[in-house]
Amino acid sequence: GAELLHSYARSADGPELRRSTLRDHYGFECDCPRCECDPLREADIAAQLEERRCPYDDCGSGLGVPVAPKEAAGPGDLRCVHCNSTWEPEY
Repeated sequence: GAELLHSYARSADGPELRRSTLRDHYGFECDCPRCECDPLREADIAAQLEERRCPYDDCGSGLGVPVAPKEAAGPGDLRCVHCNSTWEPEY
């Protein structure tokens, strides 16, 4: 089957905002490890996610996932889950 890439809340938002979004819009309380982690670790995770943010101006909201080797234009390319663009990360 196809990989599911649906996000109920923005990945780069902090735990309180994600939990609030999930509670207010989807009716559940999240207790995943990411929402339960300490604030310093959360800051590291948020910074890593921002490095994967789609660089294209007409998107800018999607996160890049690794492109399958046979589809990749270059080593380590990422594909945006929103606009389907690919790019090579700078990290």
